[in-house]
Amino acid sequence: MRKTDKDKIKEELRAREGARCQICLIDEDELLATAGQKLDLDHIDGDKYNNRKENFQLLCHLCNCRKNPKGNKASRDAAERAGRGADQKEMTLEMEVARKNKPAVNAFVFFELWKRGPLPQSQIVAEAAFETGASLRSVENYLKVMVCGRGQLERTTDGKRAVIAIKEKYTSNSEYMQKRLAEHAKNWKDADKK
Repeated sequence: MRKTDKDKIKEELRAREGARCQICLIDEDELLATAGQKLDLDHIDGDKYNNRKENFQLLCHLCNCRKNPKGNKASRDAAERAGRGADQKEMTLEMEVARKNKPAVNAFVFFELWKRGPLPQSQIVAEAAFETGASLRSVENYLKVMVCGRGQLERTTDGKRAVIAIKEKYTSNSEYMQKRLAEHAKNWKDADKK
């Protein structure tokens, strides 16, 4: 992909999602001031040949290196020394808690969108975090996966604002919806027991 294409996609992402890392949420201005770096363009699914717009996100270099560990070790080490890295034990604990919350968050989001229709991302993130006990950051990350090209959800507009909705190809297939709702109900019940 040419640099001009990458720059154009970065600008579109900044306008749509804000100029911040989608994992650690550091603002690009702060990143420039503390590390002298701009945000990286990341392929959400890790496939460098999948250049569909919905497969891109902005990440700081450290999060990009952590997400894609084949990257340059010297760059990761430099970012850690700059004070931007979380303690490995804290990161591992946060990741373990996040893994446990994922089924409940996915179930809650899917049910709410099915019952209520499209909702603003900030609203569904806040409600899912409140109902499941997951952190806002974790819910945002789960939602990104659910909205990616192969996910069941999509970003769209309701005329005035950006919203998250269940993809039409799923809502029009009642057999599929019944199966998914049953799976999500089971995940929700299992999460309630924990």
